[in-house]
Amino acid sequence: MQEFIDAFFNGKAKTLSDIVAKRLRGTTIPIPPAVRGELLRCVQEVDPVLDKTRKLMQLALENRALKTVGDILMEFCAECVLLNPAVHSNGMKALLFPGYADSTRLEDAWQGLMSLPPLSQVSNRNVTSPEEEPDAARQTPGTPGANGGARDKRKGKSDRTGPVKGLAASARRNALLCSAVWRLYHSHCTFPEMMRGLRATVFALSKRPQSLETELITAITTLSEKEDERFAYLLEWSNRLQTDSLNKLNNALRLTEELQSHITAIEQQLQSSVEHADKLESQLSEERAARAASDEALGVVKTHGQADFEELRATSLKAIRDAVAQLDVVSEALKRDVPKVESARDKIDAVMDALKVTNKKLENA
Repeated sequence: MQEFIDAFFNGKAKTLSDIVAKRLRGTTIPIPPAVRGELLRCVQEVDPVLDKTRKLMQLALENRALKTVGDILMEFCAECVLLNPAVHSNGMKALLFPGYADSTRLEDAWQGLMSLPPLSQVSNRNVTSPEEEPDAARQTPGTPGANGGARDKRKGKSDRTGPVKGLAASARRNALLCSAVWRLYHSHCTFPEMMRGLRATVFALSKRPQSLETELITAITTLSEKEDERFAYLLEWSNRLQTDSLNKLNNALRLTEELQSHITAIEQQLQSSVEHADKLESQLSEERAARAASDEALGVVKTHGQADFEELRATSLKAIRDAVAQLDVVSEALKRDVPKVESARDKIDAVMDALKVTNKKLENA
């Protein structure tokens, strides 16, 4: 593994050939610490803007099937990025290369990179120091060439700090692109999410053009022939994204129409149910009114029936008492020595007639 990494950063290898992939397929042992440290120092020297580091991470992403090899390359490249002077700072690992439980975005990583101090403050200490200044620069004002030496010193610093700023900007830009590749490799974000993050960071417009179409046609017509294919990739992806969005929109519209149709049917059913409920309520009101009238009529009937019953009861009791009294008279008459049979028979007939009359009244009541 270390031989391949060394060859890649020294320009001797640009791709992961089948032979190398087959040889690295069984790699399970990480790079030894001593060799790893030497490789990291070498990378800091030959790749100050992290351009080769970004390409190696992209190579690992393209060969994701080699899981172990890809993991080792990703971890090594992440260390290269974090050790770069333009990126090195506390907390950058969590922003650029989040773990599975982290939820940082590319926008957060870019904001962290942009908040880092200028690299010139660090680089000036490495560019020149009082001990290393040339004799001409340390000449006193009274000696010949003193002013010229001071001007040469200021000019030298100006020449050095300019490229340093450019290197820092390039390194931080590549660091963010490495972060995007890391997130795709570890499935921390989808491709559209990554593109939205890049659009808001490294691909953000510095200013709004008056005519976007004019600026775009200018950019297209100034593309080199080698960049046509890359621009075609972007156009193809945009077309696919637009097609997918249109398909999703059509599906959403179709689903909305189905739901609207379903809602209309439900509303019609609800209207029918409401009408049926109103009809049942009307019938129930009529039934309640009829029951109230029946209850009232029944109350009247009960009242009159009770009065008639009391009257008939009184009449029946009176007839029975009269019959009992007359039968008592007959019984006394029959107890005599010379009973008056005819008289007793008349009494009994009278009693029977009275009972029959009372019985008829009861039957007709």
